[in-house]
Order: sequence, then structure tokens, then C-alpha cells
Amino acid sequence: MKLTSILIASLLTGCATVNTGSTLYSTYESYRREVTSDNIQTSYAKYFSPELISGKNIANKEVQDQLLFKNGMLRIESHYEDIRGQKGCLTVNGYDKDAMPLSFNIEFTPDNQRWLIRAIDILFVDNVRDFSLKGRCPSDYINQ
Repeated sequence: MKLTSILIASLLTGCATVNTGSTLYSTYESYRREVTSDNIQTSYAKYFSPELISGKNIANKEVQDQLLFKNGMLRIESHYEDIRGQKGCLTVNGYDKDAMPLSFNIEFTPDNQRWLIRAIDILFVDNVRDFSLKGRCPSDYINQ
């Protein structure tokens, strides 16, 4: 009976998670490599969820700068991810152009076997000891 319970729990867990074939960090790395100010107007839909960009004018320079948030981090120190069913949370810790520590906390949502960015929070920390050691979504900080 215990074996059956474990098997059913495993099957239910498998159904509750998304099989996108990639990690959140590999999706972020692909975005980091591929998306530039020159191609943001044609490539944004590959990385950003419709909820995030709905009603935004992608031709607007300020919107483009927000979608190119990756440019704010020049060096990556560490990264952590946490997938919670239909939601993925990625934290990328690193340094800006002035060597000041900061973290990107990114929420992902599944869409057609891939992960799309749904929310972004940039957290400026006082010290590297303040870097999160787990994947966190922007809402994790709001709910503290």
C-alpha cells in the first residue's frame, strides 16, 4: 500500500509541474545572449509573457530599457531557482557597472513548453551577505 501511495504522489507531482525542457537559468542565459537593443522589438515575445507586455508600446525607448534589465548586471556571482508547479522563481546575484551588488528576482510562467518572464524585481543590496541563497520571485519580497 505504501508503494502505491508513493507512486500516486509521484504521478500527481509530475502532473502539477511543467516540463519545459529547460531550466529557468538557461532561459535567462538565452535571453541574455540573444536579446539586444537592436532586436528587442522582434525578439521580446520569445522571452516575455503576454501579461507582462500587454498594453506596452515596445517601440518606446523606456519600455525597451525595462525589458533589457539584464544590462544592469555586468557580472554574475550566483543563481538559484525554484519551480513551484506553474510558477518558476529565479534569483541571479551579481554586480553592476560600479561593482555594487544587486539581485534580479524573476518570475517565470510556462507557455508552450518554454518559460516566459512574467515579473522582474531588481534588488540593490548593501552587502554580498544579503544575496539570496534560493530562487525567489518578486512577490516573495512583497509578502515579507
